[in-house]
Amino acid sequence: MELIDRIRKRIEQTAEEAHAYVPITRVISEAEVKEILEQEEKKGGWSAAAIVLVVLTSPLWLTLLLVVASLLLAVVAILFGIAVAVVAVMASLVFAGFLLIGFGFSTLFTGGVAVGLGLTGAGLSVLGLGILAVLLVVWVSGVFLPWAVRGIIGLCKKPFEKKKESGVAA
Repeated sequence: MELIDRIRKRIEQTAEEAHAYVPITRVISEAEVKEILEQEEKKGGWSAAAIVLVVLTSPLWLTLLLVVASLLLAVVAILFGIAVAVVAVMASLVFAGFLLIGFGFSTLFTGGVAVGLGLTGAGLSVLGLGILAVLLVVWVSGVFLPWAVRGIIGLCKKPFEKKKESGVAA
């Protein structure tokens, strides 16, 4: 029994020394521990198993994420290429229209009248197509492009938006 009393005194002495070094230490009840654990569960933090699962499956989902990002980049590059091509066609139509009109007028006064009128008519037709292409480019850059960009941004934001709770808080 004397040995047990000595052990108890030594434990109390050690506890007092530890308390002297850490004055903030206090004993918490089992109810407080349960309350803290319930609060942690309500926070919805990631569990250790979920973190391990994410790390172990990262080669799969990271690869898929990069594939999706590459596909989106390819779509943007294709759309940019098409836009550049449309602008180039528009500029070439307008330029060719003015050239044909100029050649038509010069041929009208120096060569045959029929050929001059034909070149001038073709030049006016090509210039009309060029003007329609200019209107198309203005419409695409002013109306369609902002709508498409907003749509793409909305699609990219969707996975990161927090889900809204339908219940009313009491």
